[in-house]
Amino acid sequence: MDDHLGQSNWNNGTTNVDWTNSPSNDALFNDAIGGTVNISGTVQPTSVTVGTNDGNWIFNGTGLISGSTGLTKNGAGSLTVSNANTYTGITTLNGGTLVATSAHALGGAMAALQLNGGTLDLQGTSTAYNTTVGGSTTILSDNTSAGAGVTRTLGTLSIGASTLTAAAGAYATGTTAGVTFGATTLNGAATFSIGTGTTLTLGAVTNNGNTATITGAGKFAQTAGWGGASGGITFDSNFTGTAYLNRSNTFTGSVTIKQWHGPGR
Repeated sequence: MDDHLGQSNWNNGTTNVDWTNSPSNDALFNDAIGGTVNISGTVQPTSVTVGTNDGNWIFNGTGLISGSTGLTKNGAGSLTVSNANTYTGITTLNGGTLVATSAHALGGAMAALQLNGGTLDLQGTSTAYNTTVGGSTTILSDNTSAGAGVTRTLGTLSIGASTLTAAAGAYATGTTAGVTFGATTLNGAATFSIGTGTTLTLGAVTNNGNTATITGAGKFAQTAGWGGASGGITFDSNFTGTAYLNRSNTFTGSVTIKQWHGPGR
């Protein structure tokens, strides 16, 4: 499927038409089979949505998605994006797998992420997107081909009573994969699950009185203090990794170690 400007590959509900950059045009990809969308030129839809019919989609080509739009990924299928997009809206993941293979696949520097479920596979992005977690989600630190794991650095993190899993992707070898966030706000009793060979790093944490749970076999690290109120940190019985609490932490709750397996300190 080639979806270039000026090609009649779009259905407006009545007939096939050319794509035009109109404020009223929404792009919906809802075929159960999926396909490849070759973007040529700069397209500025009001919204871009991959529907719930579970098809596997690829967005590529020399063009890009621009404007104030966002991107929404629904359904259990996958969406792989390789374009250097400049859109400034929110990329929302509600399910399935969203693979980002270029530095700006998920928008320009002012774009943001809303993660409500599914898996976000970061294979090439280097943009520090501010991130809100609204449902249990996995973030993979990955590569586009087999090679040593790298750290994928995002922006601020806001999370409630959800589980955020950080793990190495299929192409990340060794023990050097990582996911790093900046300033972190806990709006509920969040759980951080860290996979083997992966390091999850948080910046300054404001806990708002909430206790976070850390689990998994990976490493937990800080770049700034953990504070805010009476909440604490629980390392549950499934935590077999290493934790580095080595900043000026000011929270007044407890650090609870339910069962210690490793050399963390």
